[in-house]
Amino acid sequence: MSSSEQTEKLVGGAEQQSQELRVHTPYQLHVLTRLDELARRRKALAESSQVPKAQLKLLDRGLYSLWLDALDQGLEKEAQLIIRGQTISP
Repeated sequence: MSSSEQTEKLVGGAEQQSQELRVHTPYQLHVLTRLDELARRRKALAESSQVPKAQLKLLDRGLYSLWLDALDQGLEKEAQLIIRGQTISP
């Protein structure tokens, strides 16, 4: 393995560790928590056959708004995981 490959591997590993150890501000945690709550509610309601489409549309608008807030806060990866239904560690 060349020295540039070793450096690249170390830098990539350090970036991964820094992402795992990332500390969120209270506002970032609030955005992620609300996004998770609305995503779960949207999924549960979508599985029900007796939900008015207007209610789903309102949830979609709320999710979109929170998605934009997450992007503004630099939380794109975390938001993607939430939307996909995966769990994220704090």
